[in-house]
Amino acid sequence: MVAVFFLYLAAIPSKGQQSQLLDQKLSLNVHGAERLESVIFRIESLVNTRIIFNLHDFDSYKARANNYKEVSVKQILEEQLASTPLTYQMKGVKLFILKKSDLQAKEKK
Repeated sequence: MVAVFFLYLAAIPSKGQQSQLLDQKLSLNVHGAERLESVIFRIESLVNTRIIFNLHDFDSYKARANNYKEVSVKQILEEQLASTPLTYQMKGVKLFILKKSDLQAKEKK
């Protein structure tokens, strides 16, 4: 029973683990003709974690062309989502991309 308790504690994300994903540096070439969800799928693959989002929220958003070299996930997301109604949020060690209006509605509850 004690071992289970320690395993459970190890599974609780620390602040360091939460920001570790956003601080991770990537090199990524984004083409202007690329769709935004394609960039998110590539980030997901490069950081080897699942990014949670609703594909329908991406509608027809195009990616912003850029050749990122050793840039944080946070910077890439902020630039790519800047001209959309989308934002990102960390919850524990999970990264969510959602509509800004959905986030604001959750914060008002």
